[in-house]
Amino acid sequence: WKPRIDSRFRPGKPGDAPDNLPMVRLNPPEGSNWFLELMAAPPPYQSGSDAKKLQAIDTTHGTFALCSFDFLALAEWNPHPTKAGIRIARPEMMALANMLHHPMITDTFIEGTRWKRSNKDLGRVLALAHLTIERDRRVGTEDLGDWPESMWTALQEKFGPDARDLALRAGTGIRELMQSKPDLEQAVRIANLSLLASMDLGAMELSATARRLEDEVIQELELLAGKVPPNRGSP
Repeated sequence: WKPRIDSRFRPGKPGDAPDNLPMVRLNPPEGSNWFLELMAAPPPYQSGSDAKKLQAIDTTHGTFALCSFDFLALAEWNPHPTKAGIRIARPEMMALANMLHHPMITDTFIEGTRWKRSNKDLGRVLALAHLTIERDRRVGTEDLGDWPESMWTALQEKFGPDARDLALRAGTGIRELMQSKPDLEQAVRIANLSLLASMDLGAMELSATARRLEDEVIQELELLAGKVPPNRGSP
């Protein structure tokens, strides 16, 4: 593994501010067709703080930054094992983390594009839901219906007294996306370049997925959270 070479992102030196440092990106031994970006586990959650956090890391190649996002703590909850011995995050946990990170659509763009980061990540939520629905149809499972209970349990375990408030606002970004045709269309275009690359879906198909997500997941999660008195994280 070797550091990814990119003239736009030069390593810093000890003492440099983390927000001026490049991320740790590594190319695999077989080439540079893809790269791995290292991230840090998030610190204990503090309501109202910036969800994105950076910390400097000194290496023999220079000083870099490790990034963490509060809600990616959900990726640690009951991950799926694989034959390779690597545990991977559950789809519903990645969906919930992205929903919580984007409670609204903003004009923060992916570098070098006019694509909104919120559209990319909220589109990823719809893609994960769509793939889950397709798998349920194919193999006769009902995994999508299990999402609300899993989400609520994970929120309680990871965020304690803040779980209720987080659950009740988890769907706001998706609902805003559903009401904005240009943003939804952009989210669909980005999703078709990544998770849905083999499907080439249109806005109509993902709108249907969004409605199911709202009816079967978001509203059910809100009902579960609504049973808990304010300022308490569990029944």
